[in-house]
Amino acid sequence: MLATIDDVTTIYVDPNRRRDFINQINYDGALRDFESQVYRQDGQVIWISESARMVYDSSDKFLYYEGTVRDITRYKHSQDPS
Repeated sequence: MLATIDDVTTIYVDPNRRRDFINQINYDGALRDFESQVYRQDGQVIWISESARMVYDSSDKFLYYEGTVRDITRYKHSQDPS
């Protein structure tokens, strides 16, 4: 089941990470392996890795971000077992 999110910033444990994401993708036009902690729908905190690019129309007007999100929680826990 998909949930509707009015403000994607609210899913980030550190809301500044969304600002960092926007700043980096706007500067470079794309980003890869951008890691953040987010809240799952059930409230559990997980680690994600985002890769995305900016999509433009034929007149170079920005339309949207397109990308993928991977759950890297197990990987992060294996790197820092504390």
